[in-house]
Amino acid sequence: MTTSAALTSMTVSKGSNVNGATNVYTFTVTSPLPHYDTDKLIFTFPDDVVGPVSTTCTASTGLDAVACTVPATNKIQAIFTFTGGEIAAATAFVFTVSGVVNPHSTETTDTFDNV
Repeated sequence: MTTSAALTSMTVSKGSNVNGATNVYTFTVTSPLPHYDTDKLIFTFPDDVVGPVSTTCTASTGLDAVACTVPATNKIQAIFTFTGGEIAAATAFVFTVSGVVNPHSTETTDTFDNV
């Protein structure tokens, strides 16, 4: 895929609501475009959420595998292997990211971004 497009939907949930806790975040992503094996997306964490220094990502719905790296502070780059080699447009896929630190406040955070 060489076209950049905003995601149709991206939700992020955390396993624990404890302020400052190191946590697992679950990303549920839906794109307006189909995706194919080795496609990559970069996700940027809001400033008040501390993204992982090194990360472990785990594949879930719609994925056979996901490999993550940390290309810059508060960013992760995820490279996907989709079940069946591809995923159709408007179809959700899910993965988790370990090592994320929850905000130290109960205030609402800024949004997560994708590139």
